[in-house]
Amino acid sequence: MMFKKVAIIGVGLMGGSLALAVKKKKLARHVIGCGRSRKNLKIALNRKLLDKATTDIAEAVENADLIILCTPVQTLKKQLHEVIHYAPDGALVMDVGSTKEAIVREADRIFPSRLSFVGAHPLCGTENSGAANAIADLYTGALCILTPGKASRGALPHARHFWKSIGMRVGKLDPLFHDRILAASSHLPQLVSYALMRAIVGPGGVTAGEITRFSGKGLGDMTRLALSPAEIWSDIAIENGKNIVPLLKKIAKDLNLLAERITKHQKVNLRQYFEASSRIKQRM
Repeated sequence: MMFKKVAIIGVGLMGGSLALAVKKKKLARHVIGCGRSRKNLKIALNRKLLDKATTDIAEAVENADLIILCTPVQTLKKQLHEVIHYAPDGALVMDVGSTKEAIVREADRIFPSRLSFVGAHPLCGTENSGAANAIADLYTGALCILTPGKASRGALPHARHFWKSIGMRVGKLDPLFHDRILAASSHLPQLVSYALMRAIVGPGGVTAGEITRFSGKGLGDMTRLALSPAEIWSDIAIENGKNIVPLLKKIAKDLNLLAERITKHQKVNLRQYFEASSRIKQRM
């Protein structure tokens, strides 16, 4: 048993699955969840994800030796200010946010010496949301990126041990570098999936139902991410905009290039473009 009390702020897919993993691995005596929706918290209690639920952060973090923030990243930054007022001395605070630079910078700025903060980003999830969709082994085998800053205060080994204990592989990145990498590997694909879904419905009077009926597996693979929660991804897009926007402009330029080459029947140029992309994928 690693912790006396784990407080999970935000009991959605990520928070609910984390609560399940902590209980399954017997890493805490007591797991409490905090969220805005009483209905969602009731689902979490009924599914036995939590020992107790509350809508009050102060109540949730009281006597907690581990606090994990699992809310959208802009909400999460605000909650850091609440947590430092109510968390007990010696508590370790972490998050599961998909952006890191602003979060770690804010923690470094405001965290008192009596608390530690280690930024964490578990690279796992599904397009579903809410405690009803929590999965006990969601984190198993996936990579968790830790992004320590000044507020970590020697807590990195404890953070690494926790994520390994729930079955994750653990790596470390500078927060700024993390955001640059994730803009390309995660954030851009998500936004492209949203845009693709909007682009394919409507041209030529084709309906969504007709597209679904006559589509193969590829469309489902490309657009599955469009089901992801809008609140979470609108926060991520804004928080990491300086890294995402140049990539969006680059892909827009490439799409215009493709449109031009198709219009002009430039078969050789198209084939060269496709082959170059295939070679990049093969190297990856």
